[in-house]
Amino acid sequence: MKEALRLYPPAPTVARAVEKTTDVGGYTFRKGQVVNILIYAIHHLEEYWPRAQEFLPERFIRGTDLYQACNMSAWMPFGGGPRICIGMELALTEMKLVLAYLLHNFTFYPTEAEVHRVLY
Repeated sequence: MKEALRLYPPAPTVARAVEKTTDVGGYTFRKGQVVNILIYAIHHLEEYWPRAQEFLPERFIRGTDLYQACNMSAWMPFGGGPRICIGMELALTEMKLVLAYLLHNFTFYPTEAEVHRVLY
């Protein structure tokens, strides 16, 4: 689920007002200025997520090489800091419940395209 949220964040951008004039990466952000944070773009940057365009759930398994190579502070599908979405834990729990329901009640098979990708 975390990898799916990385690739397809529910809120692809968030806007924040700058509280005090700050320099970041050679840019000056003035107090009161509104800054858009492009979560979707951050989630697809190779510098934070090796092989960023690939669906690799193992990047969220602690102890793996891929986990060590990723910058977990760059994972923010629900925003971050003091303004993080208050519904994050509920949303994650609901996702687990829906997945459990689907796996219990349905049988899933790979598509021909997926079989071809895995085998070749």
